[in-house]
Amino acid sequence: KSVERAYHILSLAEASTSNKTRRLVYAATHAVFITNGDPLFEPLFLDHFGRWQALINLHPTAAFRKEPVRLTRPLESPLGVC
Repeated sequence: KSVERAYHILSLAEASTSNKTRRLVYAATHAVFITNGDPLFEPLFLDHFGRWQALINLHPTAAFRKEPVRLTRPLESPLGVC
């Protein structure tokens, strides 16, 4: 459930941002973060565009080898408004 919720939050952030080049929101599960040996430098976080990011990126021009995730908007609005 937490991954699904994170995808919904990221999808909402992507839909509501006006500057499409700025990364505003990162999401990762607690379990992935605490079990990783180097969580600050590994691309554990998804941004609101579905691309993997590290908190500290020593080579910002190099792309991570992980494939981006296609974030889908929830079918049902939590407020009941479509």
